[in-house]
Amino acid sequence: KNINAKSIMWGPWSLGMARSELISIFNMYGWDVINIEDGVNACLAEIMNYDNKEVVLVNEVSPHIELNYPLIKQSQILSNTPMSFSMDKNIDVAEHIYLESHKFDNIPVMPFAVSLALMSEMVVSLFPNTKIVQYRNFKIPSGLVFNTNEKNINLSSKVLGKTKVYTDLLLKLAVNSNKHILKDHFVTQCRINNLNNYFTANNPLNSNFNSIINFDLNQSEFINKKLPPSIAKIYNDMMFHGSVFQGIEEIDHLSAKFVTGVIKASRPNDCLLSAKSDDSWQFDPIAFDSAMQLAGVWAYEFLNLTVLPSGFESLTFYRDFNDTNYYVKVIINPETEFLELSCNLSIYNMKKELILYVQGLKGIGSKSLSRLAKSKANSHTPGNVF
Repeated sequence: KNINAKSIMWGPWSLGMARSELISIFNMYGWDVINIEDGVNACLAEIMNYDNKEVVLVNEVSPHIELNYPLIKQSQILSNTPMSFSMDKNIDVAEHIYLESHKFDNIPVMPFAVSLALMSEMVVSLFPNTKIVQYRNFKIPSGLVFNTNEKNINLSSKVLGKTKVYTDLLLKLAVNSNKHILKDHFVTQCRINNLNNYFTANNPLNSNFNSIINFDLNQSEFINKKLPPSIAKIYNDMMFHGSVFQGIEEIDHLSAKFVTGVIKASRPNDCLLSAKSDDSWQFDPIAFDSAMQLAGVWAYEFLNLTVLPSGFESLTFYRDFNDTNYYVKVIINPETEFLELSCNLSIYNMKKELILYVQGLKGIGSKSLSRLAKSKANSHTPGNVF
């Protein structure tokens, strides 16, 4: 009774949620956005403009977010609440030099692995002192093509559920369409461990842990074995990837059921023009892409197809993804068909300890995509991968 209640709502200020596209629409109607100083003064005047001497301002304050990881530096936070988060990031082809090495018909395309790295950097910035332990149902509703020199992408996170141990999130990477509606390009669910621990062998989610923990293979799995192609042949004739993404160092075994090999890690300054030599990845997109390329080599050899990744069922972490080189094992699933590859992928450190496991990695294949290898931006020089 007799309480003067004020509801503070969103408005088109010159900083924050008023995107450049929205501002241009306002300008068409002769409307100006709110100057920050004028807006603050008006807000304070509205709050203080009544006789009651007691002022109560109720607001849920969110913690300050540090965006220090290399891919998301200089992002603009649009909203930040305990249940949701949204930010914009301008991707300039000239700055994100890895895009020059990931082109379809000479047009840069956002790599699957980079979208996952962007999401990972957002999550660990939002939830410091936690561990990302699993991604689930990673989907690509629409590929992100850079038909212009830059794109303004939107990264968002929404809390789906929370317990003492885990927090589950819905993550999206989207871009404004011509109608100023966000169009989803990459979507996944993410589980973080609030106690800052990884999964262990006795975790109930690890039902198939014993079958994936060991890198070494049984001799019975060597069915229809082939001589692995050379690294030069892989990147000159089979893959479309330019120099930045040429991370396969060796293929050890190649047969009808599996492929194994060694890949190398990358550094942010391999991929970003402004990155410093001491910057480090939260999730190495080049190493992960190189691991998936082993599945591409298998598809080329056994299906005579070029395959592009289309998503996965789950990606589970067991250790930090921060070695200098990695062993990779790809097991081909029986449901693999002529135009659709299905496999499980494991990445190990040089001690052959499991780092991560991808279940249900899918790829769509086509013989016509083989033309991409002939149109790639950079040719491979043996012994000088990056």
